[in-house]
Amino acid sequence: MDFNTKALKDSFPALKKSLYFNTGSEGLFPRNTYKVLHRHLNRVFKYGGSHPDYFKFINLYNEKLKLIIEEMGVNYNDTIKVASISEGLNFSFNMFPFKKNDKILLLKNEFKTVVLAAICCVKKYECEIIWADSIEHAQKIITEQKIHAFAVSHVSYIDGKVNDIKGLYSLCKEKDVFFIVDGAQSIGNITWNLKSVVNCSDMYVWTTHKWFLSPRGLAFIIPSQNALQKCSPVCLNYFATKTFETPDNISFTGNISDMSNHANNFNGEIGFVQTYKFIKKKIGFDNALKQNNSNKEYFLKMAKENNIEIKNTDSFLLAFKSSKYTNEQIVDKFYRHGIIIRTIPNTEFVRVSIHIYINRSMINSFFKIWKKIHKIN
Repeated sequence: MDFNTKALKDSFPALKKSLYFNTGSEGLFPRNTYKVLHRHLNRVFKYGGSHPDYFKFINLYNEKLKLIIEEMGVNYNDTIKVASISEGLNFSFNMFPFKKNDKILLLKNEFKTVVLAAICCVKKYECEIIWADSIEHAQKIITEQKIHAFAVSHVSYIDGKVNDIKGLYSLCKEKDVFFIVDGAQSIGNITWNLKSVVNCSDMYVWTTHKWFLSPRGLAFIIPSQNALQKCSPVCLNYFATKTFETPDNISFTGNISDMSNHANNFNGEIGFVQTYKFIKKKIGFDNALKQNNSNKEYFLKMAKENNIEIKNTDSFLLAFKSSKYTNEQIVDKFYRHGIIIRTIPNTEFVRVSIHIYINRSMINSFFKIWKKIHKIN
């Protein structure tokens, strides 16, 4: 099902100002998500943040959140709730008992959030970063050198390439390498099912604020049993103290649910619950993937007709470049015509995201502007 433009603009008011071909930062909020968030803020205003009637509202959404995670294919109590991908990656690196001179493997073009988390770990433990030119190069390094940890994106932010994390994890387990995966661009893009990423890494970190159309403030780690066995008690207790105890009684805990208590971000949780409900009821997750795939195929067809070479087609992130303008110039020119796309940092490419708030009419508008910018008849 491909929504008509009016229906999309009714569901996503931001489309009335601009057409969005971007899921960076945050996706577009559905109208109903905004309404529920507004209701939440009104309750804070009316009751204050500690009133029992306010917490009834919050607890209701906490219970809904647990049900959703389990509906997505994993046990809620087997996940670690964090406030962001950044926090999740930092947490994941700190779960491993690194020693001085241990080696962390990264791709040279890895996303900065992964790199920064690794650098913090390097500074803390005096480790060393080993840089790989590609996935194939990384596999070779793991085979030939002693590597202690490897972190990689499931879906590349540059061109949407999907990495074979199951195969990589098999190699990492064989070579005793702690394997961390950044799933920021995967859940809601290539799959809606969390079960499909279980046992594909030691620590799988994903967020709700991109493909799930939610506000920032909610992410999850799915740890493997292998990871929990490998981590030392000190690392497992990273920033996890029991809630609401006096200083004299504060103690560390290895319980994952207690760790998750520290990551409560009500806007992120309420927003995710509401957008999940919207996608499930209004579209359906299987239909959403079918719709996105149909629109991607149409975008590729139009790109071919306009002599645009798409760099990779593994996912719904599509990267390409202009032969006439820089990526910054292209983004600016589209913006002046009311279309939002984004540059890919440190490359010549721009990127579009094919998501449920895009239809064929909008894709036609995109290529109409492309022709106008490039003065193509």
